[in-house]
Amino acid sequence: MDEIRAGAHSAVAIDPGPGTADQGLGWGAWHLDTDHVEWSERLYRLTGRRQDDGALALPGFLNLAAPGDRGRVVAAVDRLFYDGAPVDIEYLMRAADRSRPIRATFELHRAHQTLYAVVNDLTELNRVRDRLLVSHRTVVAQQRALAQQREINGQLQQVILPVPTAVTELAGMRVAVRYLAADDTTEVGGDWYLALPVADGDVVFAVGDVVGHGLAAAPPMVALRHAATAYALAGHEPGEVLSALNLLLCRQGGWATATAVVARYRPRTGELTWARAGHPPIMLAGRGRVDTRYEPTGMLLGVDPTTGYEHASARLHPGDLVLMYTDGLIEQRGRGIDEGVRDLAERVGEGLAAPADDQLPSILDRLHRSNPYDDACMLAAQATASP
Repeated sequence: MDEIRAGAHSAVAIDPGPGTADQGLGWGAWHLDTDHVEWSERLYRLTGRRQDDGALALPGFLNLAAPGDRGRVVAAVDRLFYDGAPVDIEYLMRAADRSRPIRATFELHRAHQTLYAVVNDLTELNRVRDRLLVSHRTVVAQQRALAQQREINGQLQQVILPVPTAVTELAGMRVAVRYLAADDTTEVGGDWYLALPVADGDVVFAVGDVVGHGLAAAPPMVALRHAATAYALAGHEPGEVLSALNLLLCRQGGWATATAVVARYRPRTGELTWARAGHPPIMLAGRGRVDTRYEPTGMLLGVDPTTGYEHASARLHPGDLVLMYTDGLIEQRGRGIDEGVRDLAERVGEGLAAPADDQLPSILDRLHRSNPYDDACMLAAQATASP
């Protein structure tokens, strides 16, 4: 018996592979010089035989292989007798109740004239493999569907809110935009921007934020952006544009509320005029400093149809930069808005250290969403021509 156990242990050492848990492992030994056969209790159970019936001789054991596998198994064992190299083979074995997928390792000990076999029941392993295969296919299918959805969403964003990937020249200004959606599967949310040349060579900039995010905020966002474009092209000043947008939302009966900042830049004079509606302050940067402009104040859009919006103005010199953004860059749980604005100003100041032509991307690359659950949009424009 010790010889048999030693032989079985040696066969296992050949690496019968996964699924060799004790509950699935059986062994047998065929003494070729005496025709004596010994099986483990587990091998009896695997073959569906009772111990009272006795173990099968080698031909009978090999004959348990399913008809489609029998020739392959017999040929493998014949090779073992010819060259002595251990054989490792998977096949279906007929048992009393059903056919079992097994992995058998055969090893010949010529000195003892004994053939050993270690048999692993692969039924449970195959179930696990099948489940993993199904899971893998499901994951792959979901990944493909997600990739397709992201491609569609990217195309949708370019239709609804096209975001340039490079710095653009616009009416005496260099302009760069970044947009970060809270839901990266939709790429469309409630934040919007506008950079629009209008009459007399002026340019209108705007950044807005519909309360909420994701697809639910997209319809009012689109309406506000299109309306702002129309009012700006019609020649309205920033405060008048905000008044019109406010009236639009109020007349929708609680459809949405929003914040926005609208500015008009006149390259002939270098004057920047802006108005705010409940929106974070703009920043004016250049010549080594960053100014945060909280003025003028203005009520949130969509609350009071009678409210008006005042203007503030500043003169920009070549190289000066204006930054407009949404609160996704400054709001963070446990931190006040003013603290978020100060941190943002510091990052803008760091970006000013870059060469003049690289300042816009350098600044925007430093700005990151503080609130992962909110959209974020930022627009930076830099004066390039002397008034």
